[in-house]
Parts: sequence; structure tokens; C-alpha cells
Amino acid sequence: KILLFRTFKNQILSLVIHMSRNDNRSITENINIINMFTNLQYSNFVSSSLWY
Repeated sequence: KILLFRTFKNQILSLVIHMSRNDNRSITENINIINMFTNLQYSNFVSSSLWY
């Protein structure tokens, strides 16, 4: 995981995070995920009923 992250963290420009009611992650955890990607230009938090 770490090697993969180090390889792609500067190349990922867009990120979508799907959230569900059963997701136990806090908004702080999701923000920390976004902060890891140094070239991120677009992020979107989606609450989708498809994942219930």
C-alpha cells in the first residue's frame, strides 16, 4: 500500500469519496485522505444510495 501510494500520490488529480450511512469514517479521516494527494485539483464527497 505504501509503495503504491508514494508512486501515485503526485499523479492523482481527481478523487471521489463515496460515503454511506454505514460508513464509520469521520469527516476528519476523509479530509486527511485528501491532504495526502499533493496535486489534487478536484475532490467530491458523494452520498450514494448505490452502496447501501
